[in-house]
Amino acid sequence: MTSEVHKFGIDALRVLREGLASVKHRTVVQPLLWLCGTFSLGCFIIAAMVKDIWLQRALFGAGVVPILLFVFSYIYFMFKDPDRLHSEDFQLKRRSLSIVERKGGTVPLLPLDLTTDPYAPQKLLPQQGEQEQQDE
Repeated sequence: MTSEVHKFGIDALRVLREGLASVKHRTVVQPLLWLCGTFSLGCFIIAAMVKDIWLQRALFGAGVVPILLFVFSYIYFMFKDPDRLHSEDFQLKRRSLSIVERKGGTVPLLPLDLTTDPYAPQKLLPQQGEQEQQDE
């Protein structure tokens, strides 16, 4: 029995570690999301095991606080500064493109034909000069 519990605990830790390693989308509300996943979940589990009703309510209330903070902060940033809800990678790419644009440079973009069929071969759209020649 104890070896099964020990094996389950090791498997759960392995899954948790792999899940933590796969998180790449970092935003301003990411720390609160982790707080909800760890602290709130722990409070709810302990509240379910405790027999004292007042301690249950206190633990439940403490577990709800990070969730409310997360919801409030997400709504706040959604209206006040929505760019902070994007990932850090997206923000860095956007800033670098804006710096290039400000300095008068151009960013070459390759126009693609956007189709709904993912297996269709890619077709490049004609450039403006080529399109004017084809229209004539």
